Amino acid sequence: MRKRPCLETALSTAKASLTLDEMKWIVDATSSNSGSQTEDKTSSATYSQEDVLWEMAAYSYDVILCVDNCELGGRDREGRDILLKELKKNNVSFVVRKLQVGDFLWVARGNTGMYRGRELMLDYIVERKRMDDLAGSIIDGRFHEQKFRLWNSGVKNVIYLIEKYGSNQHLSIAEDTLNQAIINTQVIDGFHVKHTGSTRESAAYLTLMTRQLQSVYGAMTVTEMFAKQLLQLHGMTGEKAFAITQTYATPARLLELYSSGQSQKQKEDLVAATGCGPLHRPLGTSLSKLLYMLYATQTALK
Repeated sequence: MRKRPCLETALSTAKASLTLDEMKWIVDATSSNSGSQTEDKTSSATYSQEDVLWEMAAYSYDVILCVDNCELGGRDREGRDILLKELKKNNVSFVVRKLQVGDFLWVARGNTGMYRGRELMLDYIVERKRMDDLAGSIIDGRFHEQKFRLWNSGVKNVIYLIEKYGSNQHLSIAEDTLNQAIINTQVIDGFHVKHTGSTRESAAYLTLMTRQLQSVYGAMTVTEMFAKQLLQLHGMTGEKAFAITQTYATPARLLELYSSGQSQKQKEDLVAATGCGPLHRPLGTSLSKLLYMLYATQTALK
């Protein structure tokens, strides 16, 4: 499996896994659609680098599904109309806008205070392909180009939603070739593959995903989200994450210390002596330096 360049997104921490510029590249909020359940009023203002470091506390944001407006055109217009109708019927909070990558993704949009209307992207993105469109994209090269863009987006959980359409015997390429391409997407590229039997079933899947993300992210405190992010780091365990959050309850507290007048070496070793477990063994310099790189680096990590 190819190793994909990504870090876990944390909604309620002071640093997202994607820099703001990277996030705006994926979520281009310059257009909206009156057919969406929730009117998209996201600002297209330019933010400075300092704006990357900000946090949203638990219960201060709404999880919203974003639908690519290109997903509403093309030859599958009828199917896309059905999909939007089903999402509305299921009371899914969604907006329609231009997405540079993928057909669907989710954002946490601030609903109170100074961050009302501002967004952080969740670490999930969906590319929807009807079987006939998948076959056509393999022939004309769009399939590999789209996978390359998804693979390099920095989003950890890429979902390929493959929708059945008619009989596979009438597709423009051999069924074995199509199945091999799907297997490669899952095994080599590391994408999640979800098969659905119809457009309505795809809408049901997106509804369940939205409900699940609203449940997972909406029920967590800042400290819990901090621990969730820490667990994505190599060498981190639940015990170590607990020790860190007991000493530094939020990423904002950690960033405050990293912004102090200490030397870089002191900052890199900041959490090295933090006791972990019943024996209070220190976390060590390697993990401490990794934390410093994650939270104090102003540019995207590679």
